Parts: sequence; C-alpha cells; structure tokens
Amino acid sequence: MSATDPSDYRLEWIPLERVSYHFFQPRKQPDREELLQLMLSIDKVGLLHPLLVRPRGGQYELISGHRRLSACRKLGWKAVPAIVRELTDEEALQAAVHANTAMLDLQLMERCEAITYVEKVMPDETSEELAQWFG
Repeated sequence: MSATDPSDYRLEWIPLERVSYHFFQPRKQPDREELLQLMLSIDKVGLLHPLLVRPRGGQYELISGHRRLSACRKLGWKAVPAIVRELTDEEALQAAVHANTAMLDLQLMERCEAITYVEKVMPDETSEELAQWFG
C-alpha cells in the first residue's frame, strides 16, 4: 500500500452507525467552544474534509476526524463522507498519531500520554522513528 497511490483510497458516504472511534485518541475532552464553532461551520457549508476510516468487519474504524464525526453526530447527520483505506494496525496507529498529535494543538499531558502509549505498543521503534511519527 502506498500513501501516494490513488487506487488505495476510495471516497464513500458512510452511515454514522457503522463508524466506531479508533482506540487511539489523545484528546480527553474536546473543547466545547471549538466543537460548537465546528458544528456551525459544518451546518453552514457542509463537511469540507472527509473522515479517514478503515474497514473493520462490516463496520468502519475512525482513524482521523474525531471532532468532525462528533459534530456531525450532534447535528443529526445520518451519513458522512469518508476516505476509506485498507490499513494494517501499525499503519492505522501511525496515521492516527500523525493526525492527532503532529497537526493539532494538544495539551502537554495529552501529548506525553500519546507518546507513552505509542512507545508501549510499538516497543521496537527507535527514538528517531518515534520522533518522525510525532513530527
């Protein structure tokens, strides 16, 4: 699988009841005001960035887009656009780490917990490899 091969991606509208949250989510509590602003934006112009999911036994596991999914659920959406990719557990974890830590403003303790978790589940990764994961 290649991150740059378009044939590895497909865009689908997925029913919300078929999407479960990924086990790796470093944010403990979404900021209420930020979530409300996101809901207003989605309600006004739609969801501009699809979720990233992987198929899991007839369901889909969310890899990236936790706040967008939460906002769509609160808005009463029945389905969301999602990029579907076949990912191994390691690829899914790496994508989730990147999406949830390298690109977002996490609190220091959330970032530390994320690093500790990845070190535990990926004990063979060197410090340099982990540093690349976290940007």
